[in-house]
Amino acid sequence: MALSRFERSEIYSKIATCLRVNGPLNINQISEKTQSNWETVKNAIDSLEKAKFIDQENNKYFISCAMNGEFNEQTIFNLPLTKTQNELFCKLANRIKELSKEKLKQTVLQKAVVEVIKKAKINNLPYGWYMYGECCVHTLKDTTGFGITEEYDEEIKSTLDEFSKHGTYVDDLLDYLYTKERNELYLLKLDTKSLLEQTISENNKSNLKTINRNLMRMLILLHKFNFADKITIQFDEFTSYFGRLKNLDSSVFENIRLEILNSFKYCWNLIAIANFKKDLAKFYIFELDPYTQPREETYLDLLEEEKLELEEACPKIMLSPKVEALRNKMLN
Repeated sequence: MALSRFERSEIYSKIATCLRVNGPLNINQISEKTQSNWETVKNAIDSLEKAKFIDQENNKYFISCAMNGEFNEQTIFNLPLTKTQNELFCKLANRIKELSKEKLKQTVLQKAVVEVIKKAKINNLPYGWYMYGECCVHTLKDTTGFGITEEYDEEIKSTLDEFSKHGTYVDDLLDYLYTKERNELYLLKLDTKSLLEQTISENNKSNLKTINRNLMRMLILLHKFNFADKITIQFDEFTSYFGRLKNLDSSVFENIRLEILNSFKYCWNLIAIANFKKDLAKFYIFELDPYTQPREETYLDLLEEEKLELEEACPKIMLSPKVEALRNKMLN
């Protein structure tokens, strides 16, 4: 029986973790240490080897130096980069920081590098839509020792000039970039997060209606863009909880607002990971699930904990006397 995509992701992640921790192992050893069926492990090993994620010698398997790198500590999800890619990311970031008239926040630096990549049509540097919009695979947190490149100064100066026209707040720049790219999903996320971060009182309770509309529209977009069921189901459940919680008195709602905000963030993190994987598919020839699945599982677990709090806070559904009588009759 063929494994589902989710089940494949799980076994890929188990094998990757097992080999990282224990080093070269044969299939029997991997099966024993992951507590997985031998045939399932064998099929997964074949796929991972074909994707050049792992190599083997003398019937023992180990994480390959895929793309000329092991798990890269300087990248999102520790994704591999070639030496050339790594150097160019760092040189671009260093030159942007050098030409900028002010110190750039990390999020702004990420956006600037992506804009330069797009303007200069640099086709071999992986980037995609993630938590806060488009960003590089490289985190750009440590770019020391790589020098600069002046080859893209025209694109860099143009980008810095463009960014300078949109205020000093990161959210203002994000709003501009999301609008520029016509990304409704990310615009709705930005607005919803901003509203959920505000204290709710009787004076601004209309914000709850706006949030509810935003969530409903986001759910429609998730279906439209064919996000995985595990994501749309989680977001659907969260939206349903919010639809009930928005009817609470403002003071009662305020007591549960932090849990609502956290739930929304965890839902968004799952959406962002799925987006990022989809965009990176054109840069990587192998499955990204072994890299991302542990993080996804963490967010799913955190979300489940928060949803228990939301369910407990939800007002009870009151049935009309007629419906209640019919319900009791059916139960008895």
